[in-house]
Amino acid sequence: MRLFRALCATLGALLIVSTLPSGAYAADGPTLSETFVLTKDGQLVDTLTIIDPSRTMSESACQPYAGKSSDQHVEFVTRDDATVCHMQLMYTNAENESEFSIEDSGEFVMTAHAERTLTESRKLFHPDLTLKSLSLSVEGEVQSSTAGASTSAATYEGRTFSVTSWTDTVPQMITVKGSLTPGGDPSAAATTNALKDPWGVTPMPASASASPNAAPTAPHPSPPILRSLFSSVSSLASSFSSSASWLSSTLCAPSAARKPNPERRLQPRLLMYVAPLLIVGARARSTTLLRHRLRPPLRPLLLRLPPSVLRPR
Repeated sequence: MRLFRALCATLGALLIVSTLPSGAYAADGPTLSETFVLTKDGQLVDTLTIIDPSRTMSESACQPYAGKSSDQHVEFVTRDDATVCHMQLMYTNAENESEFSIEDSGEFVMTAHAERTLTESRKLFHPDLTLKSLSLSVEGEVQSSTAGASTSAATYEGRTFSVTSWTDTVPQMITVKGSLTPGGDPSAAATTNALKDPWGVTPMPASASASPNAAPTAPHPSPPILRSLFSSVSSLASSFSSSASWLSSTLCAPSAARKPNPERRLQPRLLMYVAPLLIVGARARSTTLLRHRLRPPLRPLLLRLPPSVLRPR
């Protein structure tokens, strides 16, 4: 009986350990980040970055809606931590983008419908997409903006930009008002005053955890042996958890929860033979690590059991 109780305790401990969540390997859901860059001449670069840690997004889905944009640029990479879709739209006149209005005086207003952007993106890319961040970099001064934003400054190609960003918690509607730096020439936004490299102002993020404004980096192939090992361990843990759960609930239930059974005396001895077989059987389900199945000789082992074990006392 002491052996029976010890085995039950061991099974319970193993069951708890095998079902603990593996936080280190839990992947976040796909995220969307949008960045606007507005020059004093009215040139606008609108960048959408989608990061999918599940790596199920296909390259064919990474296509932007061009609308009235003057030019487009798309990058798609598959990394060991995520697939990344980086889409950029360039407008020589920011007012061709419905979310912007600019007065002759240089006063501008951005009205971003973040919730609408997220809804449309979910239809095109992934139903579980969440909006991670939205930011505006303007060559000028921001006078007012929707609450919750952080502010900073940045330079690009000798220009100074005021940066207003919302991260993690993005309002459904965002309004930014301000004024462009004096001296802008909208008629030259597509020629002499245009950004020399409009795509470099919001480059591909370096990794799934990096900001969309981070420097780009070359993708690295995923180590297949690590993925296979983790898959095998997960499969083995799942199989053993199921086996241990059934064995624990069947043989280790409290006395009050079990109906009277004249063959209860069989349980301690039968457990000594069944538990190892269940563990071997669970290991046999893991086919990735060893590349073949282990088939436990159940019938020969059962035939070798002494009659005193199978016969009620």
